[in-house]
This record gives sequence, structure tokens and C-alpha cells, in this order.
Amino acid sequence: MILGRLPRSKRQLYGTLFLALAVLGGCAETPKTPVGATGYVKGFLGGVAADEPNAALVMRDILSAGGTAVDAAVAGGFMLGVTLPSVAGLSGGGVCLSFDSLSKKIDTVNFLPRTAAQGGMGVPMTPRGLALLHSKGGRLRIEQTIGPAEQAARLGTPLSRAFAAYLNIPGVAPSLDPQTQALFFAPGGFPFAEGTPIRQPELASLLARLRLAGIGDLYTGLAARQLVDASKSVGGMVTLEDLRAALPLLEAPLQQALGPHVIATPGGAVGGGVIAADIFAQLQRLGFDKLPPPDRPQRFAEATRRAVAAFVKRSRGDAIAAPGTEASATALLADFRPGQPTPDAGLSLPEGSAPPGASLVAVDQTGSAVACTFTSGGLFGTGRSLPGTGLMLPPPATLNASLTPILVVNLNAGKTFMAAAATGGGPATAAVMQVMSAAFIDQHDLEEAIIRPRQFAEGPYLFLEPDADDSQERLKQQGYTPIDAPGMGRVNVVFCPSGIPDQNPRCDQRTDPRGFGLSLGQQR
Repeated sequence: MILGRLPRSKRQLYGTLFLALAVLGGCAETPKTPVGATGYVKGFLGGVAADEPNAALVMRDILSAGGTAVDAAVAGGFMLGVTLPSVAGLSGGGVCLSFDSLSKKIDTVNFLPRTAAQGGMGVPMTPRGLALLHSKGGRLRIEQTIGPAEQAARLGTPLSRAFAAYLNIPGVAPSLDPQTQALFFAPGGFPFAEGTPIRQPELASLLARLRLAGIGDLYTGLAARQLVDASKSVGGMVTLEDLRAALPLLEAPLQQALGPHVIATPGGAVGGGVIAADIFAQLQRLGFDKLPPPDRPQRFAEATRRAVAAFVKRSRGDAIAAPGTEASATALLADFRPGQPTPDAGLSLPEGSAPPGASLVAVDQTGSAVACTFTSGGLFGTGRSLPGTGLMLPPPATLNASLTPILVVNLNAGKTFMAAAATGGGPATAAVMQVMSAAFIDQHDLEEAIIRPRQFAEGPYLFLEPDADDSQERLKQQGYTPIDAPGMGRVNVVFCPSGIPDQNPRCDQRTDPRGFGLSLGQQR
């Protein structure tokens, strides 16, 4: 049809119709965002929080692309290995809790550091641990979760305030070998300023190999042989047999009732989880939720002190009831006296049993959740790099009492209410339990719960953050001598008061103001 030969009124009519059809055709051809591309998920994403901002950003993008909480945690773990290698390097290890809202099952993925058979160094566990975690609930291909970390190492990422804080600790620069110093410090041992682009080409090459050849290459393939040769060049003792045998563990968590919900912590060799479980069991036996607020600090101090002592005793082989049980709480509180210091000061954590670390948490729109903690075993591991790998030489494994992930879920409904994780030395266990208590017992909103002053007791010592004026005065009246200790523990948490999944999902996510992390989420 030739519009020019029609009357003016009909030309206008047909022109309008053609325009409408063209617009409709254009709409029909508009491509939908595919799974795996940022923007696939519309509206509520869930929430994430991590000790380093770049890791949190990657986790948020993975959720936006349709990834699960597991995918987000795996991507965040690899990113921490690039952007916070001081305490979460890929040659270290850690532990994760994961909850699948469909199967209503909670798992512990234990990839704590191991020691090489000949001693002298540890065995890198984090890559294999993240691979096992991915197999328990990942939706995206694991290559996609490695890609952002590889790109950050290759192209460079601005030095975050979280990482800069570690570089500025006095004495760190001299403890590192020249190769590591050259990555993060200017000549003269001065740390690069916050915002300086940091490139790690050797680590990028390793991540590319893991992405293309698979995680197993670091334990049985070419990358494994390269790692063995690199360790020998710096006096390490890791062998191919050590690498092949370095298998993460899939374990059942400790579970305790919290009203209609379950609070889950890691058990076994994960000291932070064991201590947290014993703290909670004692607080339940003491009727903590029914006590007037002025009486709570003393009960919490005694529960913490006894939980730490019990962990130390178990680690040396003493026979004690299983952690987190009523029998354990009864035995630990046998000599408890209300309003008075314990007659026996108990045991303190052994030196080196609370290494620094980092944590992250993720909750997705389906209600599945993950809480992870990581450690390098020490600041930058041993401080010596493994040439050609981009990794640091890990120290031998030690007793670990500072990695504390927890989940609060309803197994019957398949809902997540809280995912939290804490690091920061011995006080990490007390810190995460205080945040949980403030949210569920005192009904505080998450912002208030995470900023409240904290306390931690071990052996003869009772540590209290300086702002806890009311608690300090009350504890002094009861015969204690509190010690000022600012900045106890760093907690990352996602809290969903009515649980998710839900018709009107609502979650709050927070990173601890005592650190320099980032929390992100998206509501409808």
C-alpha cells in the first residue's frame, strides 16, 4: 500500500497504526535480562554484609544476577582473597554455615587451616572449601563466582579503608618479604594510600587457572606442582600428597532451640562455634531473657568465662559434656553465684588460638542463607609470598577460637531470620551472641543491636567497651574490675524479623561500625 495515494485523513490513520505496530514490535523484541546477568532479579534481593566493601559489592551483584546465597558467599570469599589478603588470603582457611530453605537443612563446611605432614607450614584450604560450599547450593557456574576476583587482581582495585587499616598497623611492613612489600607498600615501607589501585598479576593468573581448569588444579594439577616448587623456594614443606589430602569437611552443626527457631553454630574443631553454643546454653539455664537488664552483664560475663574455659579443657582432652547441651550448662554453672565473681578464675585462651580474620553473610530472596568466616592464620600468613602463585605462605594450623558464624532459622517453615558472623580475636564469640541476644531477646532493631557496648570475659579478665558506663558501675559493685577494651569483635549480620521467604519480605543488613565493611540489600 502506498500511503501517498490515500486521502490525508486515511494517511494519518494508517500512519498511526504503523507507528503503534512498530512500537509494539520493538517491545516484543526487547531482550530479557538472562540468569547470570546483573539485573535479572527485580525487587527484593535479600541482603549481604562483608568486612571489605568490594566483596560486599560483588555479593550483591551475584544475587542480582539470580545467584543464591551460596553463589554470593563463594564470590565474596574469592574477592576477600584479593582485596583483604591480610586476614582472608586464599592460602588460609575458614568455616561456613549454609541453610537451604527448600531442603530445610543446615550444613557446616569446615575448611580450617591444616598443617603439612612435615610441619613448618599450612596447606591452602580456602579454594577447596569454597568449591565444596558451591556444590551445596550454587546456581551459577563456579567460574562466574571466580571471575570478579580474577578481574580485580588483574586490572587492579582501589585500596579500601578496610585493607589500609591493616597495612597501617605498626610493624607490618618489616614483617613482610620484599615481594609482598612491593605489592602494597611504597619504597621506604610506607603503605599505599587508601584509593590507590592495587594490581596482583600473579594472583590473577592463578585465579584464571582455577576458573578455566577447575579448583582441583591447585591440589592435583599444574598449579599444585607450581605451589610445591614455590614452597620449597622459601623453605616451606608442602608436598603433592599434602595437597591431595587437603579435603574440607561437611559436618552437622550444633543446634539449639531459640523459641520456635533454631540457632546453629559450627561444632567440632571450630572453637568459636563451640564457645558460642556453651554461652547460649548457660544463658538459657540462667533465665537470661527474664532477668532485669542490670543483672545481665554479670551473668553474661560468667557464661563467657566458663565457655572459654570449657573449650580449652576439651582441646587438651578433658572429659566434658557435649557443648551447647543442658548437661554442659549444668556442669559449667555448678559453682555459679549470682552477683559475684566466679570463685575459680578459669582458663584463658592459649596464645595464638584467636588469629585475625574476616567474615561475610548473605541471604537470598528464597530464604537460603550463608555465614562465613576466613583467616590467614596470622597477618599475611607468615609474611612470605609463594613466588609465581600470588599466595602467601600459610603458617601451621593452630587451635582456633575466633571464627564464629551463626544462623537463626525456622526448620519447620524453611525460613531464615538471622545470618551473622564475627571475627576479631577471642571477643568475636561474645560479640555475635550479644548482637543475637539484643535482636531476639530485647527486640532491638539491628542498628541498635550492633552498636551496643560489648563485654568479654576469660580467665581472670573481664573486658568492657568504654561506653558501657551502666554495666561498668554495676559490675564494680559486684566485685569485678573491668578493663577498658574498645572495638571488641566485628560482626556482619542480616536480620529478617518476620523471616524470609515471606509475602512482604523485610530484612536489615549491617556491618560492624568498629570496622570498615559494607552492607547492601534491596527492598521492593
